Amino acid sequence: MAPQPNFDAFPVPYRAIAANILSGDKMVFDHGALAEAMRSSMSIPVVFMPYSYNGQLLVDGGIVDNLPVDVAKQMGADIVIAVISRGKAPDTLDELNSSVEIASQTGNIFISQNMKPNIEAADLVIAPDLHEFTTASYARAAEIIVRGRDAGEEAMPQLRDLAAKIAGQRALVAPSEQPNRKAFGPPPIFSSLRIEGGTSSEREKVRKIFSPLVGSSYAREELEAALHAAYTNGDFALVKFGLEKAKDGDTSETLRAVVSLVPQKPTENELFSSLSYEGAISHNISSHMVVSSALLSKGLIGPDSRLLTTVSFVNKTAASMEYFQPLGPFFVMPWARFRFEYDIFASESLPIAIASKFRTYGAGLWGGAVLGNIADIMAGYSFENVLTGDDWTSLTPQNAGALRAALRLDTRDRTAFPRRGFALTAYGRWFSPNFGGQFSFAQVETNASAVMPIGSADALHLSLFGGTDFAGLIPGALPAKISYYSTLHQPLMFYGLGYTPSGASGNSVLAGSLEYRHRIKVINELTGGDIYLFVNGSVGGVVEYDDPATYAMWPLKWSATLGASVRLTQHYGVLIGASLLGNVDDTRALTPSLAIQVGPFNHSGVIDRR
Repeated sequence: MAPQPNFDAFPVPYRAIAANILSGDKMVFDHGALAEAMRSSMSIPVVFMPYSYNGQLLVDGGIVDNLPVDVAKQMGADIVIAVISRGKAPDTLDELNSSVEIASQTGNIFISQNMKPNIEAADLVIAPDLHEFTTASYARAAEIIVRGRDAGEEAMPQLRDLAAKIAGQRALVAPSEQPNRKAFGPPPIFSSLRIEGGTSSEREKVRKIFSPLVGSSYAREELEAALHAAYTNGDFALVKFGLEKAKDGDTSETLRAVVSLVPQKPTENELFSSLSYEGAISHNISSHMVVSSALLSKGLIGPDSRLLTTVSFVNKTAASMEYFQPLGPFFVMPWARFRFEYDIFASESLPIAIASKFRTYGAGLWGGAVLGNIADIMAGYSFENVLTGDDWTSLTPQNAGALRAALRLDTRDRTAFPRRGFALTAYGRWFSPNFGGQFSFAQVETNASAVMPIGSADALHLSLFGGTDFAGLIPGALPAKISYYSTLHQPLMFYGLGYTPSGASGNSVLAGSLEYRHRIKVINELTGGDIYLFVNGSVGGVVEYDDPATYAMWPLKWSATLGASVRLTQHYGVLIGASLLGNVDDTRALTPSLAIQVGPFNHSGVIDRR
């Protein structure tokens, strides 16, 4: 029935109710695209974006008519059975102890008032016991269905009375002949394809995605995958799929698929903030918090240009500015920054911690190319004034000129505890007096991770890291300054390191981890979020070139962590884990640690690297 524009022609005649958010008028969909009617009617305010339809901005019709008995009777229904699928309203003041609960109850009162006339107009009202559930209890749908079935069984005497009343006027329809049973069927086959909206290159990319479905039988999952691929292939607010009847010659009709690409509406400037925290309790107690605020200014020179200004404080004091200017598939990005912080190194021989100071200010320029919407490659130059070292009595500022290069690739479904996808970040820099600086070394670091879903609730996450300044590997290569060392302290590996202990960072580092996550609960089906239990095993080797005689990645370090994590948004989460840290050749020297982390758990950043 997908290409049928008249909702009365469906096996079960249908209406969808939406509300015009500007005027408050009720809109009743009785024809048009079924998907658009349903999407308009489901736009719960605040949770989903309002839907734009024929110049109107539409939201969930519940705010004007949440129990449309009147609409059913206007359609010609002689008997109307209404089901109230709402949770229990609060009975006492104690149940309204937050602003969110008060706001929710305010909306409930408004909706309840518009339901009263229709409750009175219905021939039978069934109200299942849903006091344990909320509007967002999608994960408990099976339980809610049982409650609905139970309520229907309880109402069976009244249902039989209504059936007898109908039987006195017309013949009852046998269950096997009920219209809704005719609505089930395989997805319709379409013989041609039309793409509308977007640019010519975007339409061509989307055409290639949907072409394998033309003229063939396909599963619903294949169509969903094609829609998702089309959506992620450009900067779209919406990708719509519909079917229309098309002439095949003079007489016969076929179905044609129509894919509509709705471009993203430019947003205004944005102000946002973030908090990142890492703490560990072991032989030492460490805590590192960074609070950041940023302003993103858009469209300064062209519609896609961006100026990002960021300020960070607490355990890191920093201010930066970067400007992104696209030039077709290429871009340039000048930047400037100031940064000041300390690196803490735990001493294995003394009960103290050694602090190494790092301060820099300067500017640079990146240039590169965007590779689709999943990758970019760039190269650039930087010039900064750096103050670094642990001998605070003799620190001397030095100029640092460097060439930089980076490659980023990310196909993950989210950055905080993803369920599938692959990510790669490769970063290199070369400091040299030839580039205007006073010290020399070259360094390359690479992070890679792959996530594979296991069933519907579990995921396996493999992470790899490698970094080196080539000292000891290539004759004549100069070692990096200590503040630029590579470290085992990487996302999703070696939890609980806390202070960077001796032997956990150095001139060359190679490490890997394997993490198994089991989702035990969905926090909210509407707004997202998951709770996981996880187990993580990490192993890595570190080389410090201070003593060439001991240049070897041995003994290997290892860690084992058991804990829980919470994904709050697509890119932000919280983790708590209990770890054991040790060396593979010394099973007696185990270090227990409790780790706490808050943040994005991501390694894609290259702009803020030292």
